[in-house]
Amino acid sequence: MSLRRRPDGAILKAMRRAFLVVTLSFALCGFAADVKRGDVFRTALMTLMCPTPPLGALYAPDLTWKEWVATGRAIAFDSVGNLYSADDSTLDVFDSTLRKVRSVALPEPASSLAVNDAGITYVVGESGTVYVYSPGGMLQYRFTLPNLELPARQVSIDVAPEGCTLVYAGARGSVNRFDSCA
Repeated sequence: MSLRRRPDGAILKAMRRAFLVVTLSFALCGFAADVKRGDVFRTALMTLMCPTPPLGALYAPDLTWKEWVATGRAIAFDSVGNLYSADDSTLDVFDSTLRKVRSVALPEPASSLAVNDAGITYVVGESGTVYVYSPGGMLQYRFTLPNLELPARQVSIDVAPEGCTLVYAGARGSVNRFDSCA
């Protein structure tokens, strides 16, 4: 493209259009949205919109939209605001500005996950196996949760404040505890 000045200003118009496209693409990327205490995060398909947005969305405490985030169905936050997300094949970790920090391949589709205060991640697979990952994303060990109906596709799970006891909804809605540190 020649940058010679043209009487009709076509070069200037082209440069303005290019600047506008670059500016819009940076604005739409959503480089950072700080996750703050009280924010709401949801995962749900929004098939009524075209194009369909990512599964995850961050909202302020007054429920005004802040940011779309490509996540899996299972999500959890750690004590410093990092977002953990699991789907059929990966465990993704985002920092508190929702920038992806790491991705870890999962051995099977995940149904749910929980994170303790130390950043230890517990991913429940559809087989009922819990995969335990270090804060750096390394698989530490695995075990099977008792009293689950298989395939375990909708398990609600959390970690008790002491960081070892998993509390989860098992077969027929029963609430169960499992000491993952024993």
